[in-house]
Parts: sequence; C-alpha cells; structure tokens
Amino acid sequence: MNSNLTSWPLNQKQPQYLSTESPESLFADIKTKKIPGLLTQQGDLLREYVAKFTESADVAAQLPTGSGKTLVALLIAEWRRITRQERVIYLCPTKQLVHQVVEQATSKYGISLEAFTGKVKDYSGASKLRYTSSQAIAVTTYSSLFNSNPYFEDPNLIILDDAHSAEQYVSSNWTIDIRQYDEKDRPLFDAICSVIKPHLKETDYLRVSSEAESSGDILWVEKIPYEISLRFIDELAGVIDANVGKSEARYSWTYLKDNLRACNIYLSSQQITIRPYLAPTFSHSPFECATQRLYLTATPGEGGELERIFCRKTIDRLTPPAGSDRHAIGRRFFIFPELSLSSDEQENLLKRIGNEHRSLVLVGDNRTAENFKGFFGDKTSATVFGARDIESEKAGFITTSPAAAVLANRYDGIDFPEDECRLTILVDIPTAANPQEKFLINRLAANRVFDARILTRIIQAFGRCTRSATDYGIVMVFGDRIVSFLSKVDRRNYFHPELQGELRFGLEESAATTFEDTLENIAHFLSQDEDWKGAESQIYLYRDESSQEDLAGSDALAGAVSDEVDFVQHVWNGNTGGALEACRSVLGKLNHESLRGVRALWNYFAGSFCARMALEGETSATTQAREYYLAAGKAAPNLSWLHQLGKALEFETEADGITHGESCQIDGIENQLVALGTAHNRKYDARESEIRTAILSAEKFEDGHEMLGEFLGFHAGNAESQGCPDPWWISGDELIIVSEDYAEALETSSLSVTKARQASTHKNWVRENLSPAEETEIIQILVTPAKKVDRDATCHLSEVRLWSLPDFRSWAEVALGTIRELRQEFREPGDLEWRAKALGVLRDRNLTARTLVDSLPTALDSLTES
Repeated sequence: MNSNLTSWPLNQKQPQYLSTESPESLFADIKTKKIPGLLTQQGDLLREYVAKFTESADVAAQLPTGSGKTLVALLIAEWRRITRQERVIYLCPTKQLVHQVVEQATSKYGISLEAFTGKVKDYSGASKLRYTSSQAIAVTTYSSLFNSNPYFEDPNLIILDDAHSAEQYVSSNWTIDIRQYDEKDRPLFDAICSVIKPHLKETDYLRVSSEAESSGDILWVEKIPYEISLRFIDELAGVIDANVGKSEARYSWTYLKDNLRACNIYLSSQQITIRPYLAPTFSHSPFECATQRLYLTATPGEGGELERIFCRKTIDRLTPPAGSDRHAIGRRFFIFPELSLSSDEQENLLKRIGNEHRSLVLVGDNRTAENFKGFFGDKTSATVFGARDIESEKAGFITTSPAAAVLANRYDGIDFPEDECRLTILVDIPTAANPQEKFLINRLAANRVFDARILTRIIQAFGRCTRSATDYGIVMVFGDRIVSFLSKVDRRNYFHPELQGELRFGLEESAATTFEDTLENIAHFLSQDEDWKGAESQIYLYRDESSQEDLAGSDALAGAVSDEVDFVQHVWNGNTGGALEACRSVLGKLNHESLRGVRALWNYFAGSFCARMALEGETSATTQAREYYLAAGKAAPNLSWLHQLGKALEFETEADGITHGESCQIDGIENQLVALGTAHNRKYDARESEIRTAILSAEKFEDGHEMLGEFLGFHAGNAESQGCPDPWWISGDELIIVSEDYAEALETSSLSVTKARQASTHKNWVRENLSPAEETEIIQILVTPAKKVDRDATCHLSEVRLWSLPDFRSWAEVALGTIRELRQEFREPGDLEWRAKALGVLRDRNLTARTLVDSLPTALDSLTES
C-alpha cells in the first residue's frame, strides 16, 4: 500500500464534497445519479421551500403521483442533514415501500439511505450509528415511529410519505380494537362486555356479542355516550388492565390507560373500539418535538383533512406545480363489468384475466379477500399472492405470470409501475375504514368531515398501477357502492378533470358493451394501438369539458380545524372548561348548510362537556347541556342516534315531530338500499320480485311478510318453533307489530278459537323472547282473508287488529313502489335532505309503523260472528 495515500476506514463511506447552497445545487454535485437533473416543477418546489418554509414546523408538499415528490423530499432531507446535522427519518406506509425508496435513492439519485424494518433488536449497529450521528437518512415505517416504545425517539426532521392516507397508521397508536373472533382478544372482549352490558339495550348487546345475521347487523355501529361511559369508566379501566394479556391492545393501552375519559367507545358486530376523536400526536414526544415535519401528499387535503389526520393546528403548503390542475399522471382505462355483463360473463371475464395477466386485486375486507384468493386459486392458473407475500418484497409477484395479488383494505403504499402490473381489479371501497368513521358518517350524518378522505382512498386505489407520465393500466371496478358513487356526475366533479374524463369514458363504454367487446377493448388498450388512440381523443375531450369543484363546506371545515385540535388537547389533558370553549369556537365556524350533521356532532360534544361540568359541581351547566342537545336534534332531526341519546339521558331531542321509531326505520331503509345497490337494478329487482311472489303465495306468505318488513326498514324476524308468532316488525323502542298469518284461509272461512287464541298471546311471547323496553307498545295483528269468526273465539280478540289479506297485498304494492321511488334519489347513508323527504312520503302513505297501526281496525269490529 502506498503510505502517502490518505487511509480511510473500510467500514465507512468516502465523504462527498457537495455544494450546500441549496438542495438544487447539492443534487447538481451528485455525480453518481442516474437521471439528468430535476424537473421544472421539482426545482420550483425546492426554491419555494428554501425561500419560505425552512423554519416552519409543519409543511406539506403536494405533487401528483409519479411526479417526483420522493426526490424533492430526499433532497430537502439530505440538505438539512448536511447543513444542520439533523437526524432525519423518512416514513413509509409499508416495509415494501421502505425498500423501494432506499433502492430508488441509491440507484437513481445517488443518495445513501439506511433501511430500518423488522424488530429493533435486529437493526444493525452500523446503520444505527449512521442515523444517530446524522451521517445518513433513516427510512422506516409509520409504525416504527408511532408506537409505545419507538427507537426513533428524537428525530429532527420527519418526512411523512403518502400523508394523505396515513390516518390509520397514526391513529392506531391510540386505538384499541377488541374483536370477539380473535383468540388473543376473546378474554378481553368478554370482560369488557360484562362491564358495559348493564348500560346497553338488550338488542345492542346481542348485536355486539353475536355473529351478524343481516345486512343491518353488519352495517350497525353504536357509540356509548360520554355521560353513560363515565358511570363505568373506572371499572372498565381495571378490567382492561387485568385482561389485556397477549392482546394486540396491550400496546395502545399504554397510552390510553390514563386517558380513558378522553376516549369514545364504539360498538359494532363482534367488535369494541376505544379511541379519542383525533390522534393526540401532541402527546407523542418523538413526533411533537421534531424541528420540522414534511408531509408528502398527492391531494390538497381540503377542509383541513391533513391537519385532522396529524392533529396539527396549521400546516403550511408548498404551491402545487403549474399545470397539475389539468394533467394527470399516466392513463387509465376504466371498465365496469356489472353495468352490462351478466353474472356468468363477469365470472368468465375474471377467469380470462386470471389465466392471462398479472393483476392487483384490491378489496375492502379480509372475508372478500379470501373469496377472491379462492376464486383465482381454484378457477384460474394464476399464482395467488397475499399482502404478506409482497409487503417486504414484491419480486415474486412481478416475475410471475399469470398472477393475482389480493390485498384487503390496502389502497395505498404498494406500487406496481410499468410492466410490473397493468391491471387493477377494484372491489368496492368502504367509505368508512373504522367504526368511528362509520358512526359519524352513517349514524350522525357528519360525512362532510370525511369526504376528502374518501376521495383520497378512491384516487389512491386508482393509481396503484399508473406511476409515471407514460404509464398506463386498466382499472376494473366491481361493487355497487363504488360504481354508484362514480356514476353520479355531482360526485365525479370532485375529481381531477382528467380522471373525470377517464371515468366518463369508461362508464359510457361499459354501459353498452358485450363480453367479446370487453375482451377486445382490453387488448387494444394493453397494446396501445391505433384503435386506442381514438379513445384517447374522446378522453381528452371529456377532460376539457370538465372542471374540478371544491367539496361543499370545505372552507368552513378548514377554518374550524384549529379549534378541533384545541378540543382534543383539552379533552386529553382533562380540561373540561377548555374543551367546552373549543366546541363553541368550532360551532361558530360551521355555518355552511351542508354541515348540519357536523354541527349536530359538535353540539353533542358541547352538551357532553356541559354535563361533565354539572357532575363536577357547576349546576348551571345542566341547562346548557340540554340546550346543546336540543340544538343537536334540530341540526339533524332525522337521526335515530340523537333520539336514543335523549332517551338514555332523560331529555327530549325530538324536532319536527319525528319519532325514534321513524328514524330507525329510515336507517333500515338506507341499509337495505346500500346492501342491494343503486348502480344497477339486478339485485334490487330480484329482491323485489322475491317479496312480491311470496306475498301472492299462501304457502310462502310468511317469508314474504318478513322480507317486506325488512325491505321497509323494520327489524324483522320470524320463528319456526311451535307456538311462536309469525313475522314481527320492530320499530325502534316504540312499537312492535307481531302477526298471526292465516293466508291460506278463504273469504268464507270462519276464524277458529285456536287461531284467535294464538293471535292474542303473541304479546307474551314477544315480552319473554325479544326483551323489548318496558314502554315499548306491542300490537298484535291477524292477517287473513276470512270475514267471519266463531262465536267462542271473540273473547280472545279484544286486543287484536285485523289486516285483511287483499288490503295487505294492496298496501304491499304501495310499499314496494315507494321504496323504488325513494331509491331513485338515494345517494348515501346520512343524507339529511333525503331522510326528510323519505319520512314525509312514508307518513303520507301509511308506511310507518304508527300510521299503519292507526289505519287498521280491530278484529272485533271487522269480523262477523258465524
């Protein structure tokens, strides 16, 4: 070895002498990069950052997918690491993306990074030293920072990739999800149920503790009011502490055990969720104490959405690049098979795809994922991959063909550019990703808070296989909810103009196509041939005719977000008075008509904290609590949850004369419409036909009677055992209609003593078996064409009403026609205007439980003694 050469330790990398005047000049000096230089829009963003935002605590950089936001962020990170000696971490949603970012930075940009995945004990000593001594940027997952004992305890700069879709990754640190069907959770689930059972209605307890039986049970979600939970909160804390055991909840419990009073408790089928309204990131030192947090996002985060996700009062925004409002990244061809193809043709289409292509299948839940894995595994030659197979390494999938990667509830974080995958199969998207979102959207009509989040999920799903300006891919969409959503012009207007053009073209093409045409179109698109160029021209035309609209009420929501963060801070710190003042500030800013459901939420919050103040000794707060609860009811008078709340807390919330039973009925109709779908009529028509056919049949009449009740939004049932009643319809806690069906009788038949006695004793069966509330009224009815009654039977009919079979069938036709009519204007659960109209129509046509009962005569007045 030449002794005159400067030695350098073999385990360290040679230093680079780079210009540190700016991130741009730094990149110009990196000679190992494999790209010629920065795009214009990247340079513009970097210059704006240096000029305005180097000292900002929170900054968002919005760049469309595939336009180079990773490089922008890495240059900022590298520049600050060198010039300020900062410890920098770059957060990704998944392990696979961690390795993707590291590989991209190393091979394309000439920037050296350190990947941190897996267990902390397995991190290499050299990698840890390079990070802690500010020699290299650390790349890791969100969960590596947002956990109860993070290794990255004091970063200076945090870069948050895909920040627009990070709510679940962040909030999970402060969320306990206990699932009855999870073996590790079962002891904790049962223990919590034993605490909350005395405070629940019997029907709600059965729904949370039993397997879902109907669409209504699956969609059901409930919130235990703050005031009720305070009665058992200390007991609950002790029970969780004693039973958390090996449950995954033990990690989040570290944060929540001393702040349980700051949390909401949600119940859904076989699941209990405990969490605060927003993730209290201010209480997590590694996040809160960073010098700067840089959020990378593909969407603007309208209405303060980004601030809510990360619980920040304000986040500064870099200016989006010029032209990004008109031009999207890549090209997508949307196909909606359900609009024109039969069920058999749809299955054959999926078989062809499974046998010929590599496809990414995105579904909303694990059950659906298992179904699709089974389909592709059993009916096609595709090799099937799951989330675990590709989370850390996707090489197996992208080098296998045909193949299908089936992922549940993963609309972000896994990218397949260019030939890696050109076909996405999207099977619905849940508008609510967790019980809190489901409750606020479906039960409290506060969906405007989540509109931006829902749109982001959809956009993320669409873009998994189109990652650059020259990329292209097919997006095949299944599932009524998402197809219905995208079919509505007023919903599509919220999207980017080019995406609007793609969607419009895809919907029109899919509505009038055949199986053979669909296969031919797929071939033309994938080959990008001359035939496809004509389609491109049409998409451009539709794009130029489109303009993107702001979400309704977004300015008001953005104006209130700082006060919402104040609210969460006060609640977390036990400052009841401060929380109430924050509620008042929020309410002062929610002045847009579309935000009535959101105002109901914040009036409820305000009422709850007034009630807390009353419990703490401020007696005048009781009156204020009632006023806020009444205001909540007036803001959203059609919502059953507010009526249930008023009943539980012994105050009146009714407005405009609506009853709790009517609200529950409208909830049920919404559930039915969602379950049967609104994008096309096949499932709906089949169900309607099934009901009509059964009602006209004496043999199947009971089945039709039960189905009609469910169709009308009642909680309907029927028991088959000896001595049980025929179908019953439940209308909230107010009214139960229980029937004795005698449809096989003739007009000339005479009602026997046995039939009369059966009809008159069903009330006792209902009390004993359905456990209704004490004040619930039970109405016994007899459905029959008979017009006569045996003399000895009359003594049993004093509390029985008669519904003649011809009248029942005529009324059923009115009911079926009315639901079809209401369906034509139905958009989504929680639409307050639709609910108000539906209530008026149901009342006018005697289709509510109360108006129906009032229209039925007593059996004694209608039957003639024989």
